[in-house]
Amino acid sequence: MDDPAALTTIAFQQYFGYTGSLLVTISLIFFVLSTIIVVIFYGSRQAEYLFGLKAGFLMKVVYIVSIIIGAIGGAQMIWNFLDLMLAMILIPNMIAVLLLSGEVKRLTTEFFTSEKYYKKDVAEKKAS
Repeated sequence: MDDPAALTTIAFQQYFGYTGSLLVTISLIFFVLSTIIVVIFYGSRQAEYLFGLKAGFLMKVVYIVSIIIGAIGGAQMIWNFLDLMLAMILIPNMIAVLLLSGEVKRLTTEFFTSEKYYKKDVAEKKAS
């Protein structure tokens, strides 16, 4: 069996009966809907930040059209498409991480060597 959702549904149905399969179906619907909402939100915000408001709106349109195309296609197509969209979110995040790595290193060093932050907390813990 190549479909993990079907395997899970069968397992829950064997143990809990019809209620188990209904539970898996409802959970999967909530998971998909929440994932879609988050992907659209983060994707459009990232496009807005990187390329401006028009790009954010364009990303929303691309996501909505993609959802419609995914709804027409089969379940495997939907999962593959979701993986692709999550990768598209990952790419701007990785670029941001690489661009901000120097700043993160500087702030980390500042935090762990500063009397204002970390050393102050360590001194307070030793005193108590």
